[in-house]
Parts: sequence; C-alpha cells; structure tokens
Amino acid sequence: MAAAVIVLVERIATFGYFIPTMVRLQRVETVIDPAIRARVSRWLILNHIRNAAYLAAWVAAMFALRAQG
Repeated sequence: MAAAVIVLVERIATFGYFIPTMVRLQRVETVIDPAIRARVSRWLILNHIRNAAYLAAWVAAMFALRAQG
C-alpha cells in the first residue's frame, strides 16, 4: 500500500509540477537571469527528491512481494 501511495504522489507531482516547469524552462532563451537559475536549481533538487521517492516505492513494493512469497 505504501508503494502505491508513494507512486501516486510522485505521478501527481510529475504531471502537476515537473513536466509543466520543464516545458516553461525549455522556452527560456537565456539562463543568465538569476530567477531562471533559481528555478532550475529548485527543479533539480526537487527532482532528486522525486527520484528517491520513486526508488523508495520500488523497494517497498519488492519487500511486499517478498513477504507474500
């Protein structure tokens, strides 16, 4: 159950924040602006957290499958 909840939250974050933000950032022509640099840095940090959460979901799912076997 924990794995499913983590993946659900991760997918909501991906489609609600990560994809739209990346699309907006790809439209920016210059990265010199400090506000853009800050947005990219925040996106990168949050992306690492998102990937760690997804890994935790996989580990939880593997433990659940192992417990059933």
